[in-house]
Amino acid sequence: MIFTDLSIWSNGLDNAIAKAFSESFDRLPSLIKNFICAFSALGDYGIGYIFAGIILIFIARHRKVGIQLIVCALLTVIIINLGCKLIFNRARPYMDPNLLPYLPSVVHNGGKPWGLNVDGSSFPSGHTFTAFCAFGCMLFNYIFSKKEDKKLSLVFLIFFSIFGVCMGLARISLSHHYFTDVIAGMLIGTVFGIGTYYLVNYCYKLYYYIVKKVKEKKENDTKFNYQGIK
Repeated sequence: MIFTDLSIWSNGLDNAIAKAFSESFDRLPSLIKNFICAFSALGDYGIGYIFAGIILIFIARHRKVGIQLIVCALLTVIIINLGCKLIFNRARPYMDPNLLPYLPSVVHNGGKPWGLNVDGSSFPSGHTFTAFCAFGCMLFNYIFSKKEDKKLSLVFLIFFSIFGVCMGLARISLSHHYFTDVIAGMLIGTVFGIGTYYLVNYCYKLYYYIVKKVKEKKENDTKFNYQGIK
């Protein structure tokens, strides 16, 4: 997606945090920098979530979770990439000529931030949105899970909560996003994650309701035909 005439709108808090994270990232060994880049890439285009979702779909016990992850990735494209980013059209930290000289990790990398997919609007963070959309799903999966599934649901919840926080921190460290981009992604993502939980569960109930009605109709038709033959 190509964005033009991106607006530079930031504030003292965002700029101060961007500088601090950039300075810290710049001091890290190259190995760790590359690891953070690779970790951040897991959220590119929602590929990591879609891949994990497809695997879980083939495990009956985790099928709902798999579908939820795929829906989260799709919502990122619809809500964030085709919605919020076009509306707010905010430039990324390294695109601000007044801030760029104070981002050593970008300056020392030839004026370009580390990692991939850094073009386009900044607000809100799509990577963080997807991560916390998944977190919102896992939170309600845990709250409403059966007693025998509580431990497993808790594992998913803890994993995605840590994953989401780390993803947000990674996006700021790479100078791909401002702090407020990440906070917005967290809040909006969690809300849509809860909505995704209810959507998937509703679709599941609707599916089994339709299957039940179709089965009942077939049984009634078979019974009617059998009685007619007699």
